[in-house]
Amino acid sequence: VSPSWAVSFDGSEPDVSPLPRVGLPWRTLALAAAALAVAAAPGAASWLVLDRSGAVWASLLRAFPTHLVHFSSTHLLWDVGGLLVTGAIFERPLGRRFWPVVAGSAAAAAAAFWFLVPGLDAYGGLSAILHGMALAGATLAYRRDRASGASNSAWVDLAWIVAIVAKIAIEGLSGAPLFTDPATLGAVPLPLSHAAGALGAMFLVGCCPPRARSDLSDSGEDRVILSCDVHRPRHPLIRRGVT
Repeated sequence: VSPSWAVSFDGSEPDVSPLPRVGLPWRTLALAAAALAVAAAPGAASWLVLDRSGAVWASLLRAFPTHLVHFSSTHLLWDVGGLLVTGAIFERPLGRRFWPVVAGSAAAAAAAFWFLVPGLDAYGGLSAILHGMALAGATLAYRRDRASGASNSAWVDLAWIVAIVAKIAIEGLSGAPLFTDPATLGAVPLPLSHAAGALGAMFLVGCCPPRARSDLSDSGEDRVILSCDVHRPRHPLIRRGVT
């Protein structure tokens, strides 16, 4: 019997508490589904990947969709898996900032590839966006919890921030991802994309401080996580970068 129809034997309304609502990270799921669709669609990657062979205007149009392109199944699984974990933890704290943070991370990583890594001919992957989501989310969560006096939660948020920044720094110094074997990816890591994605996300967070409860998130919260870029030879004379 549904709660709205339930009546006790004495005719009074029973005390029925509503079931707790379980929010799914729909925006993260949509992004993951888009990456899987690009991988499954024949020829989609060649249309969406950011490379230096086309016109500049075409490259600008591909600055975001190129992050949906992956060059191996292992790379795709790592990125989509990391995205789902990141979204499960940080999408709700990011709230309405989710898509601006994703766009900022994507734009910064694409710009870093284009201007700072001229040796690469093409670029793709979600890892830069993951790192932007993570760091922005953790920072917003820390800001929220500190303001509300939730000191224990604020320490957890701060630990996330330190861990994310440390991961980016270690990968930048070593030139290799911490959790994946480059040989299994079929590509060489490009940690610069992680730093660029995180900086792009933090720029937006810094430019858009919270002004009202509805500006924080769907639940009045804020939070974050990160990702990785790699490149591999596509041809003896052509190389492409991926995240």
